Amino acid sequence: MKRPKRFSPMRSLILSLTISLLSYTAQAKDGQELSSFQQLCVASDAVGFNWDNGEYKKTRFKRLTYTVTKVEPEKGSLPDLMCNRMREDKSTINNSDSKSYLVCLRLGELGGGDPSYHPCKEYHLKLKDKPWRVTLQCENDEFMMSPNEHFHKARVHANTRSTPEDDYKDSLVLTVGKCSSIKQ
Repeated sequence: MKRPKRFSPMRSLILSLTISLLSYTAQAKDGQELSSFQQLCVASDAVGFNWDNGEYKKTRFKRLTYTVTKVEPEKGSLPDLMCNRMREDKSTINNSDSKSYLVCLRLGELGGGDPSYHPCKEYHLKLKDKPWRVTLQCENDEFMMSPNEHFHKARVHANTRSTPEDDYKDSLVLTVGKCSSIKQ
């Protein structure tokens, strides 16, 4: 397997400066739902396992960059159907120190193909004498983030058989990194 290319220090510096110049803070005021936002999420590491000759082998994966956009899909559109069809838990929380909202996120891989749409919950938590903390958690804990902070993305499959068909299993991958707002 080819080792993924790493960013040169200069390219990493340019990317970091670009993110910094474009960034602003997505703020949650008094636990109110965040308005539409767009984040650039840059992976700092991607690790996991590849299936090889009947066993898993530890490996590193290419560090990708994602765009994450909170969207309000047009009624009846494909994003609307994806976000609403896959939402099983329609419950929300609304009390003085915690709130949740059902939201839809568009997740795209920078330089990749079509983005995917994910039903998510936007959680707000008020800690004593601190600003509201916001975390977005998408279906099956596949993607989690806090705006302008960290994210993690997991790809885990359900194939636990020891003898899969054609000795093939998808990779198991955990990606971590940081997100920053992009002005719209």
